[in-house]
Amino acid sequence: MRTNLTDNQPQYKVVSDEGIHYTGDESFLRPLMQARLRVDLPEKAKFLGASHTGEEWAMFCIANYTGNDCELFFATTGGKTPIRAATKKIGEYVFYGIECRRATSRVDVTNTLAIRHNKLFGFVEEGRLRQASPEGHDLIVFGMLKEDYRYAKVLEESKKD
Repeated sequence: MRTNLTDNQPQYKVVSDEGIHYTGDESFLRPLMQARLRVDLPEKAKFLGASHTGEEWAMFCIANYTGNDCELFFATTGGKTPIRAATKKIGEYVFYGIECRRATSRVDVTNTLAIRHNKLFGFVEEGRLRQASPEGHDLIVFGMLKEDYRYAKVLEESKKD
C-alpha cells in the first residue's frame, strides 16, 4: 500500500548545500516510518530529512549514535527519484558529517523492498534478531562500513580537488 503526501500534511525536503533537514512535525514522520518499516523506532531517533516527488517519497532518521556507529532507518515508496538524492546525502552525513565508521540497519524479514534498498545502498547482512519485530517476525541486521558506501569514492575524489 502506498502512502501519499498530500497538501494538508507538512512538506519535507533534502537541502543539498546545508546537509539534511526537515520542515514540519516529527509526529507525522514517526508513525509513517514505523508503519512502512514494520519496526519500532527508538525514542530518541533524530529525523534528518525526507524527499518527495508526487507520490514517491523517501524519509531518513538515525538513532543510537556512538561516535563510531549509528543506526540508520530509511523508508521509501520505492520510487527512484527521491531515494537517489537522499541516499547520497544521508551517507555523506553519516560517514563524513558525524564521521561514523559504520552504520547499522534493522529490517523486518517480510519487508522485501527495504531489504533490496539496504543491499543497493551498500549494506551487508550481518545476522538476525529472532522474533524482534512488533509482529513477531525476525529482523535482519545489516551493516555498512564507510568504504562500502557506494558514493564514498566520488566524495573522496571531490575532496582531493
